Amino acid sequence: MKEYKRCKFCSMEMDKSSIKCPHCKKVQTTNLFSKVKSENIIVMALVIVGILTCFYYNTFNLKNLNFNLDSLTDKFNNSEFFQNAFDGLENIDDFFSSDEDSDYESAYDPYYVEDIISDFEDDFDSALDIYDNTDIDLTGNITDFYEDDDSKYIYLDTGSDEYSLYICIPKSDSEDIDYIDSYDIEDEIFYSGTFYYDGDDDSSGTHYFSISDGYLE
Repeated sequence: MKEYKRCKFCSMEMDKSSIKCPHCKKVQTTNLFSKVKSENIIVMALVIVGILTCFYYNTFNLKNLNFNLDSLTDKFNNSEFFQNAFDGLENIDDFFSSDEDSDYESAYDPYYVEDIISDFEDDFDSALDIYDNTDIDLTGNITDFYEDDDSKYIYLDTGSDEYSLYICIPKSDSEDIDYIDSYDIEDEIFYSGTFYYDGDDDSSGTHYFSISDGYLE
């Protein structure tokens, strides 16, 4: 299965190896400092200290500067000194850590298909006011696939013959279209998008809902 990451600018999902976001078209930048390990920072700091020490030793008279090597040695041998130094380096590493390392938190409210259908069964009009044209994170199990010339449709288990809910993904969305092929019937799927009421079928009495204009998790 492909690995994905979030765009640093629009938070849409994209292939982990992609350099440019296919949604907002912005080039992804890499925080150089986020890839620097704490051990490497320590080595770099010691090298810099050594260079500066050699420079000052050859340039100035250490006696005139009252440079006390014994006191400097005592400080380096002091465990508290080392602890403070390591604490400082950890803070630097945290400061430069990449946003990609943090857990992604969606701005949408999470819902399960069965919870939404239950709300419609309890009070259809009230549920319609809550959900219709609303951005949500939806979780459900796949019951069927369908496609036409423009889109692919993933039907989800509503637990009721009176309600039908499907995810609509346009074929122009190449990343999500390719991602769909990794799913099978009964798999659980996560989709962030806008929930719509599509109307009723008078002959069967079925209510149709869809969720689209988003992205697969």
